[in-house]
Formats: sequence, C-alpha cells, structure tokens
Amino acid sequence: MNLNFYTYCKGFYGKGEIYDLGVSNAVLKSTCELVSNREDIPFDGDTVDRETVRHILELLGYGK
Repeated sequence: MNLNFYTYCKGFYGKGEIYDLGVSNAVLKSTCELVSNREDIPFDGDTVDRETVRHILELLGYGK
C-alpha cells in the first residue's frame, strides 16, 4: 500500500473532503492499492492516478 497516495486521494474523496464520494476508508484504501499495484499502466501517484481511483469508485456506484 502506497500510504502517500492513499493520503492524497483521501484529501479529495474522503468524508467531508473536496469531492466526498461517500466511500469508506477501507474501500478507498483498496481502490488506491488496486491502482498503485497495476502492472499494465505506469503508476506515478499523481493526478492521473487519483482520477483513475475516482473513476473506479464511480463505476462501483460511489458519488452518485
């Protein structure tokens, strides 16, 4: 688990944050881990990766 990336994403998508998607910490951690461990795309822990987390969470029904 990339703790810095999780903290970065939580600052956007966590409870009471800028884009509160209504996601639990456990789900957010799992999604961050999924994105950071993918081998088919490079991981930089940047905005592109954060938006990938958001996209996955939205596909799972969060934030709607």
